[in-house]
Amino acid sequence: MKLAITFRVSPESGVDMETVWEAERLGYDAVWCGEAYGTDAVTPVAWVLAQTKKIKAGTSIMQMPARTPACAAMTAMTLQALSGNRFLCARRRWSFRASIIKSPITGRAPPGSASRCAA
Repeated sequence: MKLAITFRVSPESGVDMETVWEAERLGYDAVWCGEAYGTDAVTPVAWVLAQTKKIKAGTSIMQMPARTPACAAMTAMTLQALSGNRFLCARRRWSFRASIIKSPITGRAPPGSASRCAA
């Protein structure tokens, strides 16, 4: 069984990294962050990935109308590469399926990448 938690971001207090580090220490698989009024999901997830070693971090909700598809794909690919394949990108559509994020330039996933985007 895989365990995960959702963390909230406050513009005043930021991310509760003590909770994230405890989840990583306890062997949780992932932490998730959604977008809400006043904060995005990608920046806190990047912050968490930079300060952890094993736990995966993902965007539980990533508002797609706020980004072009190319921007969202490049952001996901960059975080995936910088985090050692620990970035999880979730976006909401009417159907759910797994897909590989591919480069808009080469049409291929980055080398060594297992980018996951749950739709």
